[in-house]
Amino acid sequence: MASDEDYRSFIFATHQDYGMLLLFCTRKKKKGPHYQVPGGHVDKEDFDAASSSDTDRSNDSAAHILQGCKIGAARELFEETGLDVRNSLERLQPVWLRVCTLPESNELSCELKKRIFFKLDVFDDDFFPKKGDSEIMTRLCVRPINNIPSHLMLKMSHEHQGFIFEPNPKRCVEYLTQHSGGKISTALRMAIEQGQIECPESASSLSSESGEEKGASERSSGVAVVNESEKTKRRWGNIFHWCDC
Repeated sequence: MASDEDYRSFIFATHQDYGMLLLFCTRKKKKGPHYQVPGGHVDKEDFDAASSSDTDRSNDSAAHILQGCKIGAARELFEETGLDVRNSLERLQPVWLRVCTLPESNELSCELKKRIFFKLDVFDDDFFPKKGDSEIMTRLCVRPINNIPSHLMLKMSHEHQGFIFEPNPKRCVEYLTQHSGGKISTALRMAIEQGQIECPESASSLSSESGEEKGASERSSGVAVVNESEKTKRRWGNIFHWCDC
């Protein structure tokens, strides 16, 4: 297996009523505006924490890698959105991308190209505002780009300028093609094929929907912002200009 420093971990976070959480990013000029899922590089400190949290893992490389990546994923989720599962890591479940570990590559079943994937069910109580939050704290939170739903808010990091929920996992595959060289999109497609990510019946008609219907759907979900035209970039740049403060 690769050394600890080589790993990244990501989370497919899903709300049963609204769909998968996608974060909107405009700060990578080469890619243009695009969507991401929470996650990122797993730090040495994450693996150190994994080593100290359970001595029984010390002789199990796979368990050590998985635990370190789970800790790293929870940390990234908190830093990027404010959603906090750092003290309830059992909520992060590995997403099996294949039936078993591939001997020739020595990859974990939830691993793709040194990226480890987890799934997380999120609920209204995970979001903001929370009971006892001050008015100032609430003002620091943002609602979904398309305001669906309007009562769930996140504390976005400087890396992202908004978020949406997408109820159709297959459409999420399309939206994530720019994230991490397309590997997140590929992993999600594999997870759907393995039955790890539930897909509504409406997803089966994705390929057959008309361009007009798809355009309307994209506008309602907020995906139209991914258009890389200068007009679109300026429009969304103005909307999210306050995020640079």
